[in-house]
Amino acid sequence: GIWLTILRTVLDDSQSTGLMAVASKVSRLGSRLYPSAAAFPLPLIAGILVGLSQERPDEYRTGYVGDTMVHASVPHWAVFEALNTLYVKTAGGDVAMAEFLVREIIALTSKWMESKCGDSADSAEDSMPVMAVDEALSQYIVNATLNNNVALKNEIQRVQEHIRRIF
Repeated sequence: GIWLTILRTVLDDSQSTGLMAVASKVSRLGSRLYPSAAAFPLPLIAGILVGLSQERPDEYRTGYVGDTMVHASVPHWAVFEALNTLYVKTAGGDVAMAEFLVREIIALTSKWMESKCGDSADSAEDSMPVMAVDEALSQYIVNATLNNNVALKNEIQRVQEHIRRIF
């Protein structure tokens, strides 16, 4: 589709800075086009960012997809929903992809909690569905346990415990 073409062109441009150039482009476009689902389809764009991240592992850093979407004026809860939708689609099959998405969601959730700690007034447009996040984290823990990924399970549990302490 058109989004893949735009972002692939930016990524492959010899003058660009790879994933950072893609993030900049998404940020500029998202700031103008979000919340229109037709103009800025979150699950599609998140999926493209995930794919491009996996193509460029040397440039990728955990949290890239979530940070890119948040910088595009997308609230944390909407990014969570998009990433969790991708997770649900892949969880039964591609273990590496599911774990990649869980790490992105953990980074997103952690950064959201950090932003809330300094905020006395919780802005409604950027509040997270805490119960849904907690339930999703519980499912990720089960899947990490089934896949014998103790490190990921422990990481998820730390975030879940932090959420439960705050909320």
